Amino acid sequence: MVERYREILPGHRVRKGPPPLVLSLGAQFLDEGYSLSKSLSSKQIVQLALKGRQRNSVNVILTASDVAVEGFCSGKCGTHGSALSAEKINGKNTKFAYIWAGNSETQCPGQCAWPFHQPIYGPQSPPLVAPDNDVGLDGMIINLASLLAGTATNPYGNGYFQGPKEAPLEAASACPWGLWQRILSRLCWGCFGRCCDWC
Repeated sequence: MVERYREILPGHRVRKGPPPLVLSLGAQFLDEGYSLSKSLSSKQIVQLALKGRQRNSVNVILTASDVAVEGFCSGKCGTHGSALSAEKINGKNTKFAYIWAGNSETQCPGQCAWPFHQPIYGPQSPPLVAPDNDVGLDGMIINLASLLAGTATNPYGNGYFQGPKEAPLEAASACPWGLWQRILSRLCWGCFGRCCDWC
């Protein structure tokens, strides 16, 4: 996915520095018993993130459509951040990055599943057909992509952003919609190998 993203941005050059980013899927777990309940605070999202690997990783928490998360639908559709690892590396706790994205199907599709659901505000053009015919899940994938961009460029809150540190405008938010259209149409998320021309 990262290589395809770079192809979209002509002129992008990787300079001397760390080796190229390599993404791979790590361990997964499903919390079918809702161990922390169906109503989660931001602190509980971090608790869930701590269950994953904490070295050289970005832990991703995806919540089901019946899980309410503090601040979900009233200002955010997901978030990314960092926390101190529970495991020590060379005798020290280190930071690790995490992402949370929620499924807005039943709670707020007009806020968090655009462009696959009619937005509450703004232009009222017809929504796009969700590639997997699942408005909540496909909206979650778009939010996850934005959060991955924010995590890659600003994992610990001190990386790339525009504006004041207290209210940063990150890479995913700063990019014009035209760029996101190009990225979405070329990456073909949710289409399982066949190209979808839904942008």
